[in-house]
Amino acid sequence: MNSLIDIDKLERTSRRLSATELSEVFKYVKERVITQKSKPEKDQWEKYWEEMLNSGQDHPSFFLKKRFQNIYRLNGSFAEINGDTVCVSVLQEILSKINSLYLKDCDFLVEFGSGTGSNIKYISELNQNISSFGSDFSESSLGILKRKGLNSFFFDMKNPSLSSLPKIVQENLNRTAFLTSGSMEQLGDAWRNFVDFVLEVKPSKIINIEPIYEYYDDSEFDSLARQFHLNKKYFSGYVNFLKDKKIHLIEHRHKFGTLFDEGFNTIITSP
Repeated sequence: MNSLIDIDKLERTSRRLSATELSEVFKYVKERVITQKSKPEKDQWEKYWEEMLNSGQDHPSFFLKKRFQNIYRLNGSFAEINGDTVCVSVLQEILSKINSLYLKDCDFLVEFGSGTGSNIKYISELNQNISSFGSDFSESSLGILKRKGLNSFFFDMKNPSLSSLPKIVQENLNRTAFLTSGSMEQLGDAWRNFVDFVLEVKPSKIINIEPIYEYYDDSEFDSLARQFHLNKKYFSGYVNFLKDKKIHLIEHRHKFGTLFDEGFNTIITSP
């Protein structure tokens, strides 16, 4: 699985931790993983996006950490990478590659669980030939999208329906790409409804940027991320489901992430 991000460049700009520093980070991550609560519920997301709407921030605040704020998962260990926008830069690098490699034959892009809309805003700036739509189940998120002048509509990923999609998208699904970025993880064990819906309507491309449980191995380093994934009750089994269905997929594992997991792995399918 090749990477869409320049891992070597990240390595060159990073600093490997000393044994003492590494021990401290491992201890902190273990303590946090043990006490980690499940993913937020709908009302918590609504409150969060309301705060984001009122703050005017362009990118989700969960990219910012209070402790060990410059420590990231990188190539099987923790490393220090300085900068306030490392995760944003990595995500934009992935989106740029997605645009150049996978959106050439698409006229429309629909993101499910858009949050602040920063993903479709960025792709729209890169590619003025594609019409982008953002969606979310949070009215506050939709307020953010509207404030940014982005096309938006209400969509509940746990209860998907074709009629919820914009009419022009319904009529051009063979020229439309569907995108998720950290939103399928939030579906937990209820992800099948959304995936069955997507496979039924058959867009041109399905692009997922998500933490993938199946990619973690049995090392202490990956075991922490795997336990974090389970404690958060994120979705799992997606990759194996697609393979069992004999659906062709292109996998890009990015051995980069925040302290707790690899949230930027990318899967491309054409149902």
